[in-house]
Amino acid sequence: MSKIEKGINWAKERRKESGDDSDLSRRERSRLWTKRRMSEENIGAQWISKLRILPVHRAESEDSRVVLNDNQDESVRSAYKMLRTRSLQRMRSNGWQTLGVTSATQGDGKSLTSLNLALSLARETTLSVVLLELDLRRPSLCEHLGVDPIRGLPEYLDETATIEEVLFRPENTERLAILPNTEIFENSSEVLSSPKIAQLIDKLRTDDPGRILVCDLPPYLVADDVLAFAPLVDAFLLVVSEGVTARLTLRRSIDILQELPIMGVVLNRSEEVSAGYYYY
Repeated sequence: MSKIEKGINWAKERRKESGDDSDLSRRERSRLWTKRRMSEENIGAQWISKLRILPVHRAESEDSRVVLNDNQDESVRSAYKMLRTRSLQRMRSNGWQTLGVTSATQGDGKSLTSLNLALSLARETTLSVVLLELDLRRPSLCEHLGVDPIRGLPEYLDETATIEEVLFRPENTERLAILPNTEIFENSSEVLSSPKIAQLIDKLRTDDPGRILVCDLPPYLVADDVLAFAPLVDAFLLVVSEGVTARLTLRRSIDILQELPIMGVVLNRSEEVSAGYYYY
């Protein structure tokens, strides 16, 4: 049995032990979603409004691919709106809060997809969104935004800063918080499967039952990080890139991830105008 297969089996056992797949758990979390949706007071947005604000000059430039405002092509913005709607429908119907975004290999655009999806989700007035930079070997979210956060995940893990001190809110957003990673972790899979990370995810989820966590994860064929983190994720989005992701690689991907909760597949860099930006 390969290391990846062992990881999948381990992840399945962890999910069974946690009871996340039980009908009772799904009904209860769906009820919490509905309650949160009907609430007039957006607790999550109030909490995010108190976080530090960082300017995102690069994201606002004309050549940026970040869908922060109206600087992007309408077809791209519309595609992310559709992805947001379809994702929310699936997550709400299942009572899911935590979404992992990954790809087979580097260069498929999964970090940019994570960022743009989180920005699109945060435009929903009834939601608060936390985007976690968990590609611990090759972080790039801050590069896309053009920010230098100074404090981030390492400071939270070594307890030199609180979660509120390491999170930041991008300028011109109201309901999105980002947890940046400010250093390279050689022991990334061990970090992602550590009790400290599990406690972090649990806190972010339970503090606001209506909050969505978007986790930018590394490519799953590069290391075992995704499998190590899988027990903490409700569902995954798989990003593939037209002209980059080989068909054989995608077929191998499906074989590897068939035991994990794949919510959808995002087709990036499609040349088909009618296909938009994604395939779901």
